[in-house]
Amino acid sequence: MMSAYLRHGAGRVYWFTLPTPRKASFVPYYRAIDDGFQLAAAQFPRGVHTVDIRPIFSPHGVYRQYVGPVNARERDGIHLSPAGDRIALRFLLGRMRSDHTL
Repeated sequence: MMSAYLRHGAGRVYWFTLPTPRKASFVPYYRAIDDGFQLAAAQFPRGVHTVDIRPIFSPHGVYRQYVGPVNARERDGIHLSPAGDRIALRFLLGRMRSDHTL
């Protein structure tokens, strides 16, 4: 998928890590998925960037419903809420600016 998104070098890919889910039994799967993302991204060092949003939404690996006063997660304890999406977007835009993509 990362290769397709790169469009033969014409694109750049920013891939978010998965914040820790509320359900503890899901945590090992999320960590394995994030490890897989890192391995896959390493195959494309010039075009794929992983963006670690775990410190924002689950600092120290601990699930957090709120980021400051913002309800950042959906009721399912997995997905980001629209407000959480906006937090992630601001972080991504900052990263893209520092990479001179924007």
